[in-house]
Amino acid sequence: MKLGKNFITGRETNQTSWRSADDPSPGEYTLSISAVKGEYRQVYIRRSSVITTRIGPYNGVTFSGRENYAPDASPASISYVIENQNEIYITFITSSNTTTLRSALTPDGKLEILQLKFHKM
Repeated sequence: MKLGKNFITGRETNQTSWRSADDPSPGEYTLSISAVKGEYRQVYIRRSSVITTRIGPYNGVTFSGRENYAPDASPASISYVIENQNEIYITFITSSNTTTLRSALTPDGKLEILQLKFHKM
């Protein structure tokens, strides 16, 4: 999934929460990346149009506003902001080929990045 904006078509891709844990219709919260050229990149969680959480700014390596951020740690995933003349988007890459990531925006507006590890038998 690309979370971002296509500058040619104007299409923005956001992640939306479910209404509740057992109702998958669109909820009140959205996760999006700032897509204004020339501004520092930040990720926002909004409830309707009100910003409830800001993660950023992106410093070229990671989002410096992340909680428990330790630059010398070995994270399970690395976030990248890809920007060119056509588009901007955020992507997460796992640090291992035996790990799969899943991001979820909960009905109460919390971002969860879940990690599934596969073990060889």
